[in-house]
Amino acid sequence: MKAPTKIKTEAVSAAPATFFRADIFALQAVRDGTANEGQQKRALKWILERACGMTDDSFRADNARLTDYLIGRQSVGRMVLDLLNARIISNE
Repeated sequence: MKAPTKIKTEAVSAAPATFFRADIFALQAVRDGTANEGQQKRALKWILERACGMTDDSFRADNARLTDYLIGRQSVGRMVLDLLNARIISNE
C-alpha cells in the first residue's frame, strides 16, 4: 500500500508581508490622498491579501501559536471587508 501523498502548502509565517516598490508607492499615494484608481485597488489588495492574509489558510496543525497569529491578521481583514461591504442607511 502506498503512503498517502503529503500536500505541500505555501509557507505562511509570522514574517512581515512581502511587497514590491509599486505597493509602497500605492500605499503612500493613498495616505497622501493622491492615489489614482489603480493605486487604490493595488493598496487595498495588498492590505487584504498580503498584510491580512485573507486568501491564506490560517490553520497550522503543528503550531497553535502561529494559527492564532494568522487568525488575528485575518480578523483585521474581515473588519476592513465589513466596512467596504457595509450599506449606509442614514447620514449618522
